[in-house]
Amino acid sequence: YWGFTSGEIAGLATAVFASAFLALSLAPQASRRLGKRRAAMGAMIASMVVGLTPMMLRLAGLMPPNHSPALFWIILVQSIVSVAFYIAGSTLTSAMIADVVEDGELKTGRRAEGVYFSASIMISKAVSGAGLFAASAILGLIAFPTGVRPDHVPPAVLSHLAMTYAPIYAGLTAIGMSLLMGYQITRASHAETLETLAARAEALAVGGAE
Repeated sequence: YWGFTSGEIAGLATAVFASAFLALSLAPQASRRLGKRRAAMGAMIASMVVGLTPMMLRLAGLMPPNHSPALFWIILVQSIVSVAFYIAGSTLTSAMIADVVEDGELKTGRRAEGVYFSASIMISKAVSGAGLFAASAILGLIAFPTGVRPDHVPPAVLSHLAMTYAPIYAGLTAIGMSLLMGYQITRASHAETLETLAARAEALAVGGAE
C-alpha cells in the first residue's frame, strides 16, 4: 500500500521492538488509573485509531506520496505507537484472565488456570488462522492483481483495499470491545476475592491440622 522497499520494511519491523518498551510502562500506568477493563479497551481502540489514521489520511489526499522520505518516518512512528497500544491491551487482557481464574476458584472451589489460558491460546490460534483466510478473501473480493510489482498496483485497487480493510478492522475491534464489557471484576472485588480465598485456605489448613 505504501510502496516501501524491502529495506524500509525491514526497518519498520525492527523499529517496532521499541513498542514493547513503551507498552511496558503504558500498561501498568493505565491499569492503575483506569482499571484493567477500561485500560485494555482504551488501548485497543487507540491502537485501531492510530493504525487506521494514515490510511484514512491517504484516502483524503493528505498523506505524502509513496517514495517520499517523510512517508517512511510517519509510518514508522505510527507503527511503533499503534503496536505499543496493542501490546498494552493484550497484556492487560492476559492479566484479566488471571483475575478470572481466581474468581472461578471462589465460585467453584477449583483452580483451573490451565483451562483458561489453554482456551485463550486455542482461540488465538484459531483467530490467526481465520485471519489468514479472511485476508485472502479480502484480496479476492477487491480483485487484487497477482504477479505484479507492488508499485504497479493501480491506485484505484489500493483505495478499494483501504476502504474494505478499515471498516472490517473497526468492526472486529467493536466486537472485541463488546466482549470485554462482560468482564465485571474490579480492583476492589478482586482484592475481596483474594482475601476470601486466603481465609478459606487458612480454614482448611486449620481443619486439616486438627
